[in-house]
Amino acid sequence: MNSGDISPVSFNYDKKVTYGGRVPYESHDNPAYDFVWKTVERLGMGTSRNPLSSIIKPGNTVLIKPNLIDSIPGTYTRPEVVRPVIDMAVAAGAGKIHIADAGINFIETEQTLDATHYSEMAWCLQRRHPAITIEALNLNRLPRWRWVFLGDGSSFYNSGYRNDEAAFDYGEPLLNHKYYLTADRLGRSPEGKPLGWYAISDSILDADVVINMPKMKTHWTMLVTLSMKNLVGCTVASTYDHKAGNGANLARIPHCHVRKTNYFDNDISARVLQDLNKIILYCDKDGRLKKRKQRNYLTVIDGIDAMEKSQTPLYNSKGKRRMSHMVLAGQDPVSTDMVACRAMGYDYRQIPVLKNSEMDNTHKIGNYNKDNIVILGENLDTRINHVFGFNDLWKKDAKCLAIKKFSSPKIRTVTKKGKKVIAIIDNCTAAHLMYGKGDLLTMSGKGNTYVAELPLSEKEVCIFAHDRYLNSINKQCDFA
Repeated sequence: MNSGDISPVSFNYDKKVTYGGRVPYESHDNPAYDFVWKTVERLGMGTSRNPLSSIIKPGNTVLIKPNLIDSIPGTYTRPEVVRPVIDMAVAAGAGKIHIADAGINFIETEQTLDATHYSEMAWCLQRRHPAITIEALNLNRLPRWRWVFLGDGSSFYNSGYRNDEAAFDYGEPLLNHKYYLTADRLGRSPEGKPLGWYAISDSILDADVVINMPKMKTHWTMLVTLSMKNLVGCTVASTYDHKAGNGANLARIPHCHVRKTNYFDNDISARVLQDLNKIILYCDKDGRLKKRKQRNYLTVIDGIDAMEKSQTPLYNSKGKRRMSHMVLAGQDPVSTDMVACRAMGYDYRQIPVLKNSEMDNTHKIGNYNKDNIVILGENLDTRINHVFGFNDLWKKDAKCLAIKKFSSPKIRTVTKKGKKVIAIIDNCTAAHLMYGKGDLLTMSGKGNTYVAELPLSEKEVCIFAHDRYLNSINKQCDFA
């Protein structure tokens, strides 16, 4: 798909879709298999049999990053959703496929990999494809990590924040925490300073392709946990002990300001997530920040079931599982998360990590311009109208977060005059046209009239339109 500055996001919804099947979750007994395959295939990165051929090359190391915080339904990315993505990587000729995460500590991550059947699924698929390395990895393994320091490439550079202002969830300062006093195997250490320093697993940096597969959830400090938030699991839970507790898993990133608890203005966590996404996209295998992207990237969000009110029902956070019956995919983490927020009933403009996503033009993470987004597949309309329950910690401030309108734009007419396609669309802020083999054009708008000129004489086109909330509609047109 030749999209230029356009950010396609594939959205799939079916009220009947659910999980199922037995390890290793074959297509014939796994309802999620074809659902996910179709979602990814729609992005036009390959053929129907090899949907990822443009981003995975023969021999590549592919790291698939699910969310494996624990094994409670609704909190973790399901292996039924990951299985078709593994098969896509096999079809593209990957040499190594790692399904990997770093949970709250080493032991619990090992238990979660077993309890959620990831270890068993990887073992079964490794036997089936002996020429490929397929394994489930615990990224908390020591000493397989290194400090990555972003310096003036960090979102904290010239921000005005001091190291003594960074805290984790409970407001406890991170300055001189043992996590940041420990040297990596190369002898490098932040010497107690948390801002701009990240302990990243070598398996992340070694990857040629990262496929980020978050679970759709709310989050008690960052409001949502989607593509950008899921990369916290690329940092090791502890730098000094596999079995370490005492808050080490919370210390691995700054969560908030020591004296500020307004989650809707949490600039600390927004900058952290910006940095982690820069590392994934722009850091080389030695952890050095480069100007050009160093690996290919795809995100696939598991929203077949989801979690509202919090990211987990544990620790008195009262998370509640919800069957949402949706999957989203895109190569742009910002745009994909924006569309996912609409699917959650949230106004993406109120999410700090998204609205601050363009603070660094040198290392651009994604597109925050809603007019450049194209929502492929199912429409985001009045069928998807549930507003995810608010966390009790920020419920009183959350009125601005809920979307009030769920109706899509209305495409009244589409006509063709020569090479010009003219669409009359009500309640629309952006429209795009697809033609040929998936090529996309932005339509210029004046009032409710949107126009695009085709470079070729095409008889079939598809119009995509959405409003400011990303409520969307599409219409296939045949001018034969």
